[in-house]
Amino acid sequence: MRPDEHALGLTFIGLGLFGILGRSDNDVRSLLWGSLSLCRWKDVMLMLGASTVLVAFVVIFQKEMRAILFSRQDAAAAGILTTPVWTGFLILTAIVMTVNFQTVGGLMIYSLITNPAAAAFQLVRGGAKTLALASILGAISGLGGFLISALTDLPSGAVIVLVSSLVVLLAGAWARIR
Repeated sequence: MRPDEHALGLTFIGLGLFGILGRSDNDVRSLLWGSLSLCRWKDVMLMLGASTVLVAFVVIFQKEMRAILFSRQDAAAAGILTTPVWTGFLILTAIVMTVNFQTVGGLMIYSLITNPAAAAFQLVRGGAKTLALASILGAISGLGGFLISALTDLPSGAVIVLVSSLVVLLAGAWARIR
C-alpha cells in the first residue's frame, strides 16, 4: 500500500469515530460527498465568478498556456514567463475546485474534472475542440447531476459523478460505432 492509501484509510476510520463519540458527522460527509442542501445562491455566484475568472485567464493566456503545455523549456526559451503563467493557472484552478467542494464534494470533484475530458478525447481531435467539448460535457454533467439530485434527494456529488461517468460510457460507445 502507498502512504496516501494509509492516510485515506485513517481518514475514513476518523469519520467513523464521529458517530461513536456522539458528534455529528454530517458536515464532514457533506465536504466529502457534497450536498445540494448546503448550496446557496451566494455559493452559486461564487462558483460562477471563480469559473469565469479561470476561463478568462485561459482565454487571455491561450498562446502561453499552449506553449507551456507543449514544453516548458521551449516556452521559456521563447520568452514566455512560464512560472507566473503556470502558477496563476494552478492557483485559479485550486480556487475553482475549492469553491466547488461544498456542493460536489472533495472526493467526487476529481472525476468531474477527468470524465468530461476523457469523453471529449474520444469524440473530437484537436486541442481547442477537445477543451470546448469537455467544458460543454462538464456543464451537462454538473447541471444534469444537480437536477437529478434535486428531484431524487440523493447526494449531489455522487449523482454528478454518475452522470459524468455515463457521459464517458456513451462517448466510448459512440467512438466504437463510428
